[in-house]
Amino acid sequence: MRRTGVWLILLSITLSLAVPLAYGGIDALSALREVSASSFALLLAMAMLSWVFSGARLRLLARALGVRLSAKTAVSTIVACEFAAVTTPLGSGSLPTHVLLLSRRGISAGRTIAIMATDRAVDLIFFATALPFAVAAYVLDAKHSDLSRWGYTAGVLLLAGLCLLYLLIHHHRFVTVRFGRAISVIPWLKTKRWRLARLFIHFHNSVRLLFKMGRGPLVLLYVLCMSHWLIRYSILPLLLWATGHAVPWSYLFVVQGLALFIGQMSMLPGGGGGVELALSMLLRPYLNPAITAAALLGWRFVTFHWSLIVGAPVVLLLMGRGPAAGNPLKGDAVVDGRSGNDDDPGIDDHYDVRLPDQGSSSG
Repeated sequence: MRRTGVWLILLSITLSLAVPLAYGGIDALSALREVSASSFALLLAMAMLSWVFSGARLRLLARALGVRLSAKTAVSTIVACEFAAVTTPLGSGSLPTHVLLLSRRGISAGRTIAIMATDRAVDLIFFATALPFAVAAYVLDAKHSDLSRWGYTAGVLLLAGLCLLYLLIHHHRFVTVRFGRAISVIPWLKTKRWRLARLFIHFHNSVRLLFKMGRGPLVLLYVLCMSHWLIRYSILPLLLWATGHAVPWSYLFVVQGLALFIGQMSMLPGGGGGVELALSMLLRPYLNPAITAAALLGWRFVTFHWSLIVGAPVVLLLMGRGPAAGNPLKGDAVVDGRSGNDDDPGIDDHYDVRLPDQGSSSG
């Protein structure tokens, strides 16, 4: 099984290099040389800065549960989980890695799942506001690159995201009831009601955790989330700018998300081959094959290969010398006088989720 996983990773890396070169030819390497070393260093620094923002989000969510993580612990956990995500199909290794590593810091599996569910919920809120905004910006101003409008873009996304986050927290019962009714009406959802019941539990855990944070930390959490994704999705625009080609940022924002989603359908770790093929087709209206291939090689190195290079030694280090489960590492601490494994009825209890299809309840 492990040998199969290694071969899949090697295949994914090979395809991530072969597809752009097959599309752009040898000219792609010449175009890639136009990007200066300082520009590449900046792009790599942006990728690492996004990890720092994610680590800050993890520390903030853990603090809401009464556990204080050091910055080193939080960032190393994020890097290790990023490595696990890009080395497993559909990023399926991220959650188990989170559970394993945070359990060694004294955070129970139930609390870790609550943290991850909350983190994903905030991510979804960001994309629910950013994607429509990007589409509207592209439709209204398709001829110009809007990379220079960072302040306006960030302000709109921050305001819209916080409004949506407020509505989710204060009207989550309405969302739950409506979704429960949809389960009873749509046949294919009814067959998955037990799996959806677990989703309801995670949703309730997320909302309860957000309620505990307070306004200030909640705003900070969304700002960190927005900063993380804006940095990640600005790597490709800056790379193209470094080659002397400008493509509207709003268009690149949408097509990056679409290409990453399509790439996962290949079921290869990191979406190798699928991501490159999808994005090369989506960039065809703006760029010639050589420039597209050069951008793909540089972008995937920063967002995929760099995660492998940095993540591998971090995973080996964390897995090789971690303490027993429930033992916080040196540099971590607990606050509010309780450990991360203490029972918390607001997070670890099971919920009785009622599904209106047959009048029965499931937990």
